[in-house]
Amino acid sequence: MIIALLLMRVDELLSQDRGPRTTMWTSVVEGLRFVRHTPALRLALGIFTIIAMVCINFSVLLPLVASVTLHADARVYGLITACFGAGALVGALISASIGRVSWPILLASAAGFGLGELLLAPQRTVISVVALVIATGICYTIYTSTTNALVQLSAPSYLQGRVAGLYSYIFAGSSPFGALIAGSLAARGGTDLAFLVAGFTALACAAFGVIARPRDGARADHGETLPEAMASTNGRSA
Repeated sequence: MIIALLLMRVDELLSQDRGPRTTMWTSVVEGLRFVRHTPALRLALGIFTIIAMVCINFSVLLPLVASVTLHADARVYGLITACFGAGALVGALISASIGRVSWPILLASAAGFGLGELLLAPQRTVISVVALVIATGICYTIYTSTTNALVQLSAPSYLQGRVAGLYSYIFAGSSPFGALIAGSLAARGGTDLAFLVAGFTALACAAFGVIARPRDGARADHGETLPEAMASTNGRSA
């Protein structure tokens, strides 16, 4: 990260409209009010909240997959975790190569994420689990990175920090509750039930997004590339 910051060309950075100076609480309320009155943001963050809480619980479920479902040891758990990370890396590279954000990409990756979890539920061999966690990791990163970019591109530059902070708060703040949900489901029906509920939830969110997504408004909804969005929105940056 330090090397990446040092390599940044400062003269190519875009200036931002910081807006009027306000108190911290006023700024927080302003950011929340903007999200509430922006359909694209409201929908994207609403879907993300549900998926983050119910579906993104691999830190709880993967150890159970290795020890309980596959009856394997720590080496298999390490392999599964590493493969999920490899898939996430591939997803990040794919997301960067696309270079644009759009609702179709967001919803397709959410559906792919859910489908991967559904297919993970009945698996009983290491090879099949490894293949599916790679695919699921790819969709996971594409979905989360696209949501993050869409959320920021849907806000004016002086509010981007606040909406990005809300995204991060949802991502981290939902984890304890999600862990309780995943653990409770696994206690009742094993990892099969936990992955089935997570998969159907993500697919339902994707289906709802197809129906409810804004057909206009946010620039990112029209598949605008990141550089174009940055150049055409009064100093807005991704």
